[in-house]
Amino acid sequence: MVKFSQAALLLCLLSPPVRGQTASTPEPLSNQSAEPGKLTVPNGTPVMLRFAEPVVGMPQSLLMKTVQHAKPGDRVRLVVATDVRVQSLIVVKKGSLAQATVIQVSRPDKYDESGLQLRFDWMKSVNDQGIPIRQKRNGKDSNKFIAHLFVKPGGTYIGFGLDTRSWSDGWRRMMMREAGQQWTVIPVGTRIRAYVNGDMLLNSEEVTKAFAALPAQNPTATVTIFREKGPMKEQPHVVCDEKDLGVLSQWQYFLLEMEPGKHSCFSDRTEKFEFSVLAGEDFYAELRRTKMSGKWKLQETDSATGEDAIATSLLVEISGEPSQAPKP
Repeated sequence: MVKFSQAALLLCLLSPPVRGQTASTPEPLSNQSAEPGKLTVPNGTPVMLRFAEPVVGMPQSLLMKTVQHAKPGDRVRLVVATDVRVQSLIVVKKGSLAQATVIQVSRPDKYDESGLQLRFDWMKSVNDQGIPIRQKRNGKDSNKFIAHLFVKPGGTYIGFGLDTRSWSDGWRRMMMREAGQQWTVIPVGTRIRAYVNGDMLLNSEEVTKAFAALPAQNPTATVTIFREKGPMKEQPHVVCDEKDLGVLSQWQYFLLEMEPGKHSCFSDRTEKFEFSVLAGEDFYAELRRTKMSGKWKLQETDSATGEDAIATSLLVEISGEPSQAPKP
């Protein structure tokens, strides 16, 4: 359950609507020239979204009549949290608008923990064309989803399927339900994954022209390597392109500028992580300790997850020395 104090909740409810705010200045981005004609955004292409305004569910208790909760039919504003690329072209820019609709609002109980059901509608492409989106990776049968909130140290997200919440979070939710105090607030910034609903055709010339009007592109890529957990006594080295960046402790991260192209990083030489970046790209990789082998391993993650993680982490200065990482 989201930790929401009464003061914080009141602030959310009394805040002016997000819809009237001015859009922020676009960040420098990268694109390549497109061949004249149509560009297809494939069916099932994943995209990470963030809620740009809070959504308040119906309280379980009938006594809480002062709460102004969401109603069926309400439009919910979201923003795209990561660039969507097709053939190296950015077709949906980070920060673009997206929309969902509230479908059902009921009192939460043990069968429906949130009482909130929403439906994805669309997200906007760089040339201001609506791209339909859905909740499931495969199929078009159902686009409704229940707001199952999961809280991590780095932020809140809405999860499905194999996602599991912590024991303390589950216990807290059960106690609130038994006390008649359960209700759901989806806070601003909550992340959720969506998928393109059907093959979408865009005009490649319009996509290219839309980028011509944006600020000059960043010629390099920004690469962030972060660590959240793992034994405190272990201080793994991180090596990228044969340079030792230093060591990472819990809740620390490195920030690098890399030239477009292929790169290789590792903490354990037997677990090399090879990846490619494009000009203007924001790339995130998490350093994790595998439970079975005990080795430290790097793996790519989406920018929304990375942004949440480094928001509560400490930036570590890069040493830039030749690799001193231990050999296997």
